[in-house]
Amino acid sequence: MTHDARITLTGWIGSTPRLFPATDDAVAYMSMRVAHRKSWYHRSKGEWVDGPTTWYTVKAWRALAENVAASLRKGDPVMICGNLTNDTWESPDGERETMVIEADAIGPHLGRGRCVFTPMRASEPSDTTQNMNASNTSEDATTTATGTHQSQPATASVDVTQSLTDRSASTDALTAV
Repeated sequence: MTHDARITLTGWIGSTPRLFPATDDAVAYMSMRVAHRKSWYHRSKGEWVDGPTTWYTVKAWRALAENVAASLRKGDPVMICGNLTNDTWESPDGERETMVIEADAIGPHLGRGRCVFTPMRASEPSDTTQNMNASNTSEDATTTATGTHQSQPATASVDVTQSLTDRSASTDALTAV
């Protein structure tokens, strides 16, 4: 039995997933911020009420890190499963600590859009860094007039059908809080 604090989170990507490529000393990892806001129906007011926005740092390693960086963008709705951990580092003010979700599964939230999944084949290398860098240089070029995401990385293909105005409105609402 493990004593990990498991967490499942739904939310919106609030920062561009940042990939740190593998080196001789370390495996590839990805870091991003995800916002979650609980909402509920207030019966006496007859309207939906939004609670406060909570921000999470999410990290992933190896092929998952590379696939997330190649497939998902700021503003995309996501579902994340992982372990809640502490990340400790030294700053000029002394030792600092923050809570981090170490993800073992990340994907688009299909209650908020559509996706076309392309599985990796065993013969394919997991390194999508070259394709990811090429697709990240011009995100506007990979988005059609209807807002459909059209990037075609080597290991994953995402087709989130959400209009640009809906995506902008949801991102603006998160940053306004």
